[in-house]
This record gives sequence, structure tokens and C-alpha cells, in this order.
Amino acid sequence: MKQHTTIVFMLCFVLGFSQKEYVQVDSKILEETRQIKVQLPRNYEKNKEKKYPVVVTFDGDYMFEPVAGISDFYSYWEYIPEVIVIGINQAGFREEDGQKDDGAGYPEGKGVKFYDFVSLEVMKFVDENYRASPFAVIVGQDYMSDFASYFVMKSNPVFRGYINLSPDYTPNNINRLQDAFGKSKHKIWYYLATAENDVDALRTKIRGANAKFSIVENENFYYYYDDIKKADHFSMIGPALPEAFQNIFSLYKPISQQEYDRQVLKADHYVEYLIQKYETIYELYALDIKYRVSDFMYIQQAIEKNKKFDQYKDLAKLAQNELPKTLLGDYFRARYFEEEGKPKKAMRSYQDAYGLEEAGGVTNDYVLDKAETIKETFGY
Repeated sequence: MKQHTTIVFMLCFVLGFSQKEYVQVDSKILEETRQIKVQLPRNYEKNKEKKYPVVVTFDGDYMFEPVAGISDFYSYWEYIPEVIVIGINQAGFREEDGQKDDGAGYPEGKGVKFYDFVSLEVMKFVDENYRASPFAVIVGQDYMSDFASYFVMKSNPVFRGYINLSPDYTPNNINRLQDAFGKSKHKIWYYLATAENDVDALRTKIRGANAKFSIVENENFYYYYDDIKKADHFSMIGPALPEAFQNIFSLYKPISQQEYDRQVLKADHYVEYLIQKYETIYELYALDIKYRVSDFMYIQQAIEKNKKFDQYKDLAKLAQNELPKTLLGDYFRARYFEEEGKPKKAMRSYQDAYGLEEAGGVTNDYVLDKAETIKETFGY
């Protein structure tokens, strides 16, 4: 590990499937030692070249475990990418960390230092010691969720994703955020949640904020709002976090039935839609992931449904490049030749597919049967 002028750290233990580290930080900005919890992805040591988005949570003394647990579970099932989770412990420091001028509504005193500690020391520590991608998310509840607002207001914010659980907004910040969202030249993901039994004063402010945020018109602003039923200020964390992660990383997850119905079927060219999806994942999250078989099968479904069989040619080429060990490239090419009225070429493509890895429910027996059927029908 590297030594730094701004941070000295000590690894305390490793536990579980995901690697967890407790780090003691000697902060020059705060002039005190603070503790940070770190959870690395399950496959961090296996994928030596891979970089990971970062999720930082305030109140790491009680928020780290639910954030780390939910992110690990959802990344395991590929709903979100694997992420590095950082928890900033604030037990005994919380009120000072979020110190603000009540009139102006901006950080003052220790609050200014804590802002710099997060953006200059914590994020620098993460960048220098872990394989972190540029995409970072901040998580906060009530008092500290409002504090996260100050990162949004910067012209080039450190964080691009914001998970706000029952934020205790200062009146000025609601208007400032609305203005920042409308003017942002960078893509911003913002999740806001309250609960049916939330603190009344907070719930009123949050619903008012939602009314303003929901009318922002900016293609760079991705906004999500939840009102959690049968939950209060603390029990809302359990149901809110999965929704927050899935929304903030909505572009990452495999094509769902909802995405298929609402977006894929409305695209002019289904294969181009798929290519653009993976290019966007790379651009936003700096993740170069493999094409998923399930996504190919949704594109095939769209081609069949709307009889755009000419697109099979492009789908076959993409499958050949991205999934070369599977039979999908030859299978899609065979379907293209079938619909083009070229049975002999279709038969040969089905035969070429035989013996390769089965995928997407397409088996070797199936492609062999298809080839034999064409052979018998046309007498080849």
C-alpha cells in the first residue's frame, strides 16, 4: 500500500466473501483521526484490471452494513455492478460534521472542513489505493442527506449519484438543488425517499421538494422518488436502498421485461439499441462488461415479434464478435437466411452452429433438427 501526506491508514481485518477493511485515517484537514469502513467486491482480487464504481455512505457506524449488504446482494444477481463501498463513521462527530449557518444554509466551521475531508482526503484515498472508476455515489439520511446537497451544487461534482433517505432539507437548499439540476451539464442521478410514517416535518419538506424536482427539464437529470408504505424514518432504509441502487444503476442491469416493452420495441433498430446500451454503460460507469446472453435473446424476440428479419444479419455479427464460443452467431445467421429465402445457406449455418456452446435456450439438438428439416424439405 502507498503512504500519503494527507492520510495514514491501517488495515484491521478481512471478513466474509467480500473483503472488509477498517481504516484509521489521520486527517490533516480535520486535525483528528477518523475511521472508514471499506468493502471491496467479491471478485476484486480475481479481476486485477477491473475498476469499480464507488458508493460512499455517511453515518458509516450504522449505515455501512445495510448499504454494503444490499450492494453485494444486488451485484451478485447483476442488477447493479460490483461496487466499492466506503462508510465514514460519524459516531460522536455527526452534528459537527454537518455544521451549517442556519441563515445562509451553507456549511460553516467544522462543516466546511468535513466537506473538504470527504472530497479531498477520502476520495483521494480511494483513488490511490483501490481500482475505482470515476462514477461515485453518496448515501445520506436526514441531517447528512441535506449535507450531500452541497456536492451537487458544484460545477463538476465529485458524486454523480445521490441516495437521499428522508433528508432534513434547509429551505434554501431545495431551491438551490432545483436550480442546480436544471443547469447541470453532467449526468446526475438523484433518488429521494420519504415514508408513510416519517417525521411529519421532514415528510412535508420532502414532498414539497419532490414537487419542484419532478418538473425539472434537463436530459442530464435522472430523478426517482419513493414514498415507502408502512415504514417510518428508520425502517424505510431496508426497502428504499434496493430501489435506490436499481434506479441509479438502471442503465447497467440486463434488459428486463419492462425495458423490453417500453424501450426496445420502440427502437428503430434493435441491434443498435443493444450496442448503445453497452457503450453507455462503459461511458458512464467506466465498466467494460461482457454482453449478456439474455439481452441477445430479448433482441431476437423483438425481431421475431415485429418481423424485422433483416436485423438478424447484424445480430449474428454482434453475437459472433461478443459470444464467439456460443452457437448464437450461426443460429441468428441461419434465421436470417431462412427469412431471406436462402434455405441451403440456412442449413449450412445451422450445421455450423452444432457443437458450439449452447446459449439462450438454443440447443445443439435444436439446430441439428432445423438443419435436417431443411435438408429433407428441399432434398439437399
